[in-house]
Amino acid sequence: MDYFTRLDQIENYINKMGRVSTVDLSKKFKVSEQTIRKNLSELEKEDLITRIHGGAKKKSGFKDRLEINKASKKKLCQEVAKLLSREDVVFLDGGTTYYYLPDFVDTDLNCKFITFSTLLAQKLIEAKHKNVYLLGGLINPNTLETFSYEALEMIRQMHFNLAFFGTSNFS
Repeated sequence: MDYFTRLDQIENYINKMGRVSTVDLSKKFKVSEQTIRKNLSELEKEDLITRIHGGAKKKSGFKDRLEINKASKKKLCQEVAKLLSREDVVFLDGGTTYYYLPDFVDTDLNCKFITFSTLLAQKLIEAKHKNVYLLGGLINPNTLETFSYEALEMIRQMHFNLAFFGTSNFS
């Protein structure tokens, strides 16, 4: 088996299993653990998997993260919706925390929503919110957020009266 075929097969196996050890991969692909570590480094460098101690796990995408603490996210969005008032200008970050907000916001409030999140912008539009601004740029395939220096410059010129941010972790 050639190098690139093995990399593809390792990536597919990790995505299928979710999480695997270096030892298991070494046995499955009949190569040394050192070779597997090099292969995992290459896959991580290409942003295809996530290295963990002793192995690797599949890269979690937006849809995967959306399911984590779903009930808490919905409850938070329900409380955030109570804070909104008529014609607020609201910035929503691109994470999964505020994805459920459109389910709880009355469209009669006529709020303006600004976000980097392609899926949140789409959900706001589908919920009949008329003033939705998607900041542009390159789309990150894992987070489905846009990014560009021009968008950051646009934010510097905007005035929000509310902004909501999520966080992935602390260290």
